[in-house]
Amino acid sequence: MEFTERHTDTAAIRTDDEHAGGLFRNLIASVWRAIAAAFSARRIDAPIVSTLLDLGTLNAEPAEIDLSDDAPERDPTTHLRTGAALTRSLEEAIDRARTASERFAVMTVSVNRLEALNAFFGRSLTDGLLREMAERLDSVPELGQAGYRAPNRFVFFSVPASDMAVTDTVQRLESRLRETFRVGANQYELSLSIGIAQYPDHGTSAPSLLHAANFARQCAKAAGDGHSVSVWCDPTKWEEQCQRFALETELRQAITANELRLFYQPKVAIPGKRLVGFEGLLRWQHPTRGLLSPAAFLDIAETANLMRPITGWAIRMAARQTRAWIAAGLAPVPIAVNIPPTEFVQRLLTEHLPAYERYGVPVRLLDLEITESERIEDLPAFLKVAATIREKGMKLAMDDFGTGYSSLSGLSTLPITTLKIDQSFTRQLPTDRGVRAISAGIASIARELDLELVVEGVETPQQLKILQSMGCTLFQGYLTGRPMPPEQAATLLKPTRRQQKRRFAKVIDVMARRRSIEPHP
Repeated sequence: MEFTERHTDTAAIRTDDEHAGGLFRNLIASVWRAIAAAFSARRIDAPIVSTLLDLGTLNAEPAEIDLSDDAPERDPTTHLRTGAALTRSLEEAIDRARTASERFAVMTVSVNRLEALNAFFGRSLTDGLLREMAERLDSVPELGQAGYRAPNRFVFFSVPASDMAVTDTVQRLESRLRETFRVGANQYELSLSIGIAQYPDHGTSAPSLLHAANFARQCAKAAGDGHSVSVWCDPTKWEEQCQRFALETELRQAITANELRLFYQPKVAIPGKRLVGFEGLLRWQHPTRGLLSPAAFLDIAETANLMRPITGWAIRMAARQTRAWIAAGLAPVPIAVNIPPTEFVQRLLTEHLPAYERYGVPVRLLDLEITESERIEDLPAFLKVAATIREKGMKLAMDDFGTGYSSLSGLSTLPITTLKIDQSFTRQLPTDRGVRAISAGIASIARELDLELVVEGVETPQQLKILQSMGCTLFQGYLTGRPMPPEQAATLLKPTRRQQKRRFAKVIDVMARRRSIEPHP
């Protein structure tokens, strides 16, 4: 079997273990308890094998460990250690290294495509592969203790004299597993993804070290594209990952802790500077980091499946604020909210709009924006929902137009009402002739298709003048109004006619009293 071997070494940089270990200790413990329960029930989708290597005690007999949970001590398939014994063994190695002031590496190894083999051929085949792998590992004296966990992870820890010793250990491991595996009449060639972390640089506890090594293994798997790759934990990426996990946890709490805010940026018609609407822009009032823009957390929300609650919150907040302005005697204007295509298709009509309507606000005061860079996976369903909201009198905008997936031919079929030119075009208008030509072309297309055109990111009079020469009339940007809290946005709204009459009556009454004239009834 031919392997493509790439070993990526990065300088070891000490990270704050209290941050990394404390963050993941409870998380990893909970995950391992769930794995143990799944193992006991034999619910194995893609087996994980964990092998422990202690080069400082190669000839020592494994110490007897009193397990504190119900996990079996030996796996019936591989006859390797499992359960709390694996974690306890690593903690004991940490104690020995701490006492001797030694450094050691933790390696996690997964077998590429083992999940696919399990799904296609069944557990009997993967169990056979695991048994043969366990036998090969047992025949390598350097590997010492061995254990088993599900799904698909070997774990090694050693006390090498140098980083080169760890590299040599990886090479011996790959060499032993390089031979073709035979299960029954079938032969299989496997490749590995290997992640390496180091004590104490990446952690001083079993959970933090294992998590750092697993993160490096995931990086190796992504880089390997099916080939064998080993990657040392990158301290910078590891710290970024720790921060992302911490921010994700805080963001989940922020949704229910009333820390999200909706700011309102005016959309203005020029000439006349007439307010025609607001775009509701998400902000996070972080308890320690202050007011955060979406750039600081939106990608985390997307990967953490938090867009559903955030989108629902934004739509409800738009309804609540519109209702408050009406109650205050102000004439409302539509508020635009950005909605991911998945939420638009799956939950707009069944969940988000009904929640909006419960505030007693007409849905025509809610505009929706789809970002062009987000791919529409189910176009027929999208068209059906879009047609429904058009019937309700709502507007649908294509946001950041010119930067994403939509084609010019698609504009004639998508039931949108508005195009929004992305601010990246607006910034380059004064200096880039090509951008001016593209922007003029978009403006012409919008006119021909009878679409409303809003230009985003207008910040200077020069930009405004160029856009007006193209026939653009609706603008959004710092020149016409920055994003603002609802109290400030309310000052831009005009009072309703009834409120105007009330105010006029009060003025007349005050004037009459000053002149000692009896006011008219």
